[in-house]
Amino acid sequence: MKKLALFVGNCQAIGIMKFLINCPEFNQIYDCKFYANWEMIENKDILPINELRNCDLFIYQPLKKVFGCYSTDPTIDGSLGSLVKNSAIRISFPYVYNTAFWPIYETHTLEQRQRLNLIGWQGTYVIDKMFNDGMSEKDIIYSYDNNLINWDFENRFEQTFNILKEKEKITDLKITNYISDNLSKKRLFLTQQHPTSHIFIELSNNILDIIGLDKTEFNKLYFDLNHAVLPDSVYKHSDGKLPMSIFDKEFYAFEYDETSNYSFNFYKEIIKKYINGK
Repeated sequence: MKKLALFVGNCQAIGIMKFLINCPEFNQIYDCKFYANWEMIENKDILPINELRNCDLFIYQPLKKVFGCYSTDPTIDGSLGSLVKNSAIRISFPYVYNTAFWPIYETHTLEQRQRLNLIGWQGTYVIDKMFNDGMSEKDIIYSYDNNLINWDFENRFEQTFNILKEKEKITDLKITNYISDNLSKKRLFLTQQHPTSHIFIELSNNILDIIGLDKTEFNKLYFDLNHAVLPDSVYKHSDGKLPMSIFDKEFYAFEYDETSNYSFNFYKEIIKKYINGK
């Protein structure tokens, strides 16, 4: 009889699970089950008590005490974290997030922004500053067309990266060093909240190492940047990716090239949308 591996987190837990399932040695030992933490909270779901008590491997993203029964803190009676048996292997991983690889974009749909009371944009303060400096829409579009806009990638990256470093302080898995070492070599993010397979492979192999299994060369078995099939919920790109722009390619000195006329026009239209919606 196989052991139970229980995954609790956002869609990133699905990404890790999909890679581990494709590791033959792991798949021989474990059956996998996933629960979306945000969905349980939003729907006020009853906890999967039986699975929590019987899992042998608990892979999760930490949730603080304020989330009550959905917290992964074992000191909260009746919480997710408290119901996992002491003999289970617990492995925590951070919410891997970076907003700084694209010039300007929406992070949420209009419906989501209205329902959840969110700003739902990234990079717009750059455009706001240009307006405040007296530039017109025509001036801003001219600046965009001629690569004259400073998208503040350095500060945006540092801010997001430091948040991830803080989150890593309480997790078993770390990813910031891998991001630092590879950000110019490989595409690491599909969107701000969806990592590519490169990051999922790194996290999955770290889990295999912790539980005493050999690391797997997943990219030699099969490879797709979005093997986890994570959706682009805002712009509906079929590959799940925000397009690379010439601006981020130049700033980060990417060693790969996904720029295109489509991506150039894509971000121009987003600027116009933001300006006309102000």
